[in-house]
Amino acid sequence: MLHTFVALVQDKPGVLTRVASVILAVELCVICSGCNRTLPIDSGKNQAVIHVETLGEYPTTIESFAVTRVEQPSTAVFSIKGVDTFQTWNFKLSSGVNQTSSINTAHGEYRVTFPATEKTFVLQKGTPYKATVCFQHHSCHSGTFSFTE
Repeated sequence: MLHTFVALVQDKPGVLTRVASVILAVELCVICSGCNRTLPIDSGKNQAVIHVETLGEYPTTIESFAVTRVEQPSTAVFSIKGVDTFQTWNFKLSSGVNQTSSINTAHGEYRVTFPATEKTFVLQKGTPYKATVCFQHHSCHSGTFSFTE
């Protein structure tokens, strides 16, 4: 897809160079947004915090979020999909029972896609999990975590 940028600038030294460098920075940012970056996760004995506030605007617009077991990556333990513009700062998960309604939203809403009929899901200590966050333009970031015993 091609985009055309038009800039009306003052006829002063360095202005056109500055505009060109800003456009290049935006282009590189768009290219890198599709890169498969590691998702920053802080995990410990009883809690894991999946940070998305460092991946884009603050708060970050999310298309979907999923947690799977590392050894069963095609089977979700928990997954949500954003409705319209769903924004959040992070996802806090605990070992044991988690409420599907406990996601802290900054803006918008989400719907739980798995477990579809349950209000809770369970994360076990010692089990490695993979968290994946996808954004509006289908770029995804993932990382692994486990709760220490």
